[in-house]
Amino acid sequence: MNYRDMLKRGEIQLQESKIVDSKIDAWYLFEYVTGFDRQKYFMEMNEEVPENIFKRYKKGITRRSNHEPLQYIIGSQEFMGLDFEVNDNVLIPRQDTENLVEEVNKIIEKIRGERNDGRDLKHSARDKNDKGNEIDVLDMCTGSGCIIISLASMNEDVYGTAVDLSKEALSVARKNAVNNSVIDRVEFYDGDLFDAITDNKECKIVRVGLACAKTGPARQKFDIIVSNPPYIKTAEIAKLMPEVGEFEPMMALDGTEDGLHFYREIASEAPTFLKENGYLAVEIGFDQGEDVRKIFENNNFCDVKVIKDYQDNDRIVVGYIGG
Repeated sequence: MNYRDMLKRGEIQLQESKIVDSKIDAWYLFEYVTGFDRQKYFMEMNEEVPENIFKRYKKGITRRSNHEPLQYIIGSQEFMGLDFEVNDNVLIPRQDTENLVEEVNKIIEKIRGERNDGRDLKHSARDKNDKGNEIDVLDMCTGSGCIIISLASMNEDVYGTAVDLSKEALSVARKNAVNNSVIDRVEFYDGDLFDAITDNKECKIVRVGLACAKTGPARQKFDIIVSNPPYIKTAEIAKLMPEVGEFEPMMALDGTEDGLHFYREIASEAPTFLKENGYLAVEIGFDQGEDVRKIFENNNFCDVKVIKDYQDNDRIVVGYIGG
């Protein structure tokens, strides 16, 4: 069998399994197992496929035919221009969540500007004598770490704290922090929401690579708290496309009966952990804007805004605690 026939066979099998974008997914799997780009494919498409390559491709196509997400099969997903390792312990980073990162970046710029007395603060956090210019960001329910790692990668003055109930998810997030060169500015804690940092108030573990480097107190106050929490109603999960409902971690999907549980929990406790004029920013479902706005306002957040995504759906809620 040559490469052209192998690719065509993959396309047909995915089409018969009713996989959306079957041709695209067949190509991505082909690219993954062969290492070919389009140019090399056209040069070698009539060459015989080695047996080990054919077996790997066949296995990948079979997994995708069963509606396992492509990202879990190839083990990665691009987000904000960075590459993130993913597996079935974490949600797959989505373009919707890039809207949240973009909004938080605007807040970071605003905070930086308010602190700027004519100095360039973008790089000042690396100055040992100017640590007051660090921008502390807490990422609640971090999953793969895509939000906090992207923010730290784009902003050298951001120091991140990432929390998740799943130790397995945090293992993935740590690897992503290493791979994206921000492990020195992002710390990881397992636990139930804010308990994860209060339980480590006296002692934290800072990891360089995957080995313990030093200990010290966990940060307790933040300029920004950001979260993409579970927000799907429990009864709705069974209706999701199989790629989501059958493969992505239930812990990261289930927002309980009304989908609002985690917004209530986070908004009620966040003021204790925010600095004066600190911000809370969350991703929401397309139909949750007004409900989450009310939750924010009921917990004394000011100037609460519901922000739409590029498809004109409600996607982000942002508010701040006034001084």
